[in-house]
Order: sequence, then structure tokens, then C-alpha cells
Amino acid sequence: MQNTVISGLDQWWLATSLLERLLYNCTLITYNSVLNACEKSGQWNSALRIFTQALQHFKVDAFSYSAAISACDSALLYLGGEKGLAWTRALHLEQSMAPVPQNLLCYNGTLSACEKSSHWEFALHSFLQHINRPLKVDGFTLNALLGALARGSQWRWALWILQGQLRWANIISYNTAMLACVESEQWNQLLQLLDELPIAADLITMNTMASGSYSHWIRQLQVLSSYKFSSLEPDILTTNLQLSAAHGGNGWHHALQCFLAQRDRNIITYNASLKALGSASWLRSLWILQSLMEQAPRGLRGDVLTFEACLASCEGQFLQEAKLLNIVSQTSLELKLWNCKNWPRPRGSPTPRRYRMIL
Repeated sequence: MQNTVISGLDQWWLATSLLERLLYNCTLITYNSVLNACEKSGQWNSALRIFTQALQHFKVDAFSYSAAISACDSALLYLGGEKGLAWTRALHLEQSMAPVPQNLLCYNGTLSACEKSSHWEFALHSFLQHINRPLKVDGFTLNALLGALARGSQWRWALWILQGQLRWANIISYNTAMLACVESEQWNQLLQLLDELPIAADLITMNTMASGSYSHWIRQLQVLSSYKFSSLEPDILTTNLQLSAAHGGNGWHHALQCFLAQRDRNIITYNASLKALGSASWLRSLWILQSLMEQAPRGLRGDVLTFEACLASCEGQFLQEAKLLNIVSQTSLELKLWNCKNWPRPRGSPTPRRYRMIL
């Protein structure tokens, strides 16, 4: 009865409190249920304390190890300076499983902890030793290892592992291998992976390809126009990446098209559009700024980058520059090249050259 009650609890503090009250009437299942509650909440310190107590009274099983390791793994998502400690504890638990039959959940939890703590060396070493053991890997194992390699910018290892474990590969595996190429700036390998992709691409694939640093924005457009993305609708991240790449030449035409096509915009969308327009069309820059200011009731407001890009676009249009500076002076923003807080300044005070010309 008590095991059933504890196993149904999601609040780790309530589960541990009940465990303390039932200390002398507990079974291993009770401890495992409390460990499971700690795992769901990422309470790795409590999980390790409960695991240590269980070791003193019972012969723990693979489920106990798995729950404790997963608690350490879950905690890595939001831990700050204690990340290294949680990862070390997960590694120690996995290595101390000698008396217990190997469990894939425990191993995957350890690899996931390696990924989140950026310890790609241990993840790779552990995997290379593990593949010769009777316990086989699965798709989660492959993706956790590829994630660790991507964080370490190890594109060669990522591609080698992917080619050797194709039977477990899914779109997550290919996306992670592509990310490893992006992190390592291996653009040719990135394009080759896309060409050889044997399964349907998803939006993450599209955005990973869009994040590549191509020689020209037209090349990025050609990649995103691939038939493999024909059934996908670009999201706001795709648009922002395209806008960031659309500079030089006639890139502002493409930037304006991307801006108009994207209805769900954020401040990055506006700033990237203004930067891409540059001095090519100050009227369109002011129109974009006006559309941003209309979003103020929804909490979307311009920042320093917004007004600096707009001022750069309007250079030489003194009246428009003065209007922009007047707008900025009514906000809490501080531009690097302009001091708008004392606008207009007293005669004779030091001002930037452009600011003096406007005055």
C-alpha cells in the first residue's frame, strides 16, 4: 500500500518525508519510488542521499542506479557551478554498477549527462568500450553521444559514429551531426550531409542549414530552396537567420521579402532587417521602425541596435536623424555614438560630429 502511494507522488519533498516516517517498514521498491520522484524533479542531491540509504539496507537493482543517474542528468539542465559535481556523481554511479547486470537506461543516462556537461571525451571512450559488450545500444545512445560530440565541435568523430550506427539513426541523429559540422565550420561536410539525408528533413534540419556561414546570401537561399525543404514552412528562426545573412549587393531586396513574409516577428527580426537594409533605403527603414513602434502595446519595443541601425540608414537625412534622436531621448536607451539624454545640448558643449551637424 505504502509503495503505491509513494510511487504516485510527483513532489519529491513529500515522497522523502514519507520515506523518513516509514523508515523501518520500507522495501527496495519504496526507495526506488522515492528515487523516481527525485529524478522527475531533478533533485540529484536528495536522490544520492536516498540511494546511499538504500545501499545500507538492500541489494540495490538496476532501477535504483538508473533513477539516481537520471536525477543527476536532469539536474544538469539548470545547474550552474555544480554541473561538474553532478556529472561526476553520475559517472561514479555508472562505474560502480559491477555487481548489478548492465542496464541500458543507466548507460544512456550517463551519456546524456556527458552531453549536457560537454564531456565528449568520456562519452566517446565509454561508447567505444560499450559497443563490444553484450548490451546493445539504441537510438537514444547514439543521439546522446552525437550531442556530446557536437558540443565539443568533433565533426569527424560525429560523422564516423553516424556512419557506423545507421540502423539506429533518425532525423535527430542527422540534425545533431549537422550541428557538429556547423560548430566546426565544416560547410562542405554540412552540404554533403544534406545531400545524403535518407529521411525526411524537419524544421530543425532547415534551421541548422540556414545557420551555415556561406560565401553569399544567394548560396544560403539556394540551400534553403532544396526540394528536401519543399514541404516545410520557415519559422521565425529561419527568417532571422536569412535576414542576418542578407547583406551586401542587393541583399536588402531579399531581406525585405523575408521580413514581409514573416508575420510572427520579434526584435531580432526587426534589427536584422534594418541592418540588412543599411543605407540602401532609408524610407523602408523608417517604415520598419514605425511597424515596430506599433507593436509597443504587445510589449515589443526597439533597443539600442534598432535605433543605431536606423540612424545609420538615415545618415545624411538630417531631419529624420533629428526625429530619431528625439525619440531616443524620451527612452532609457543610451546609444554609443550619440548622447541623447541631453537633447538638445547647450551651445558650446562637446558633441559628436554628426550630432553637431544635425543641431
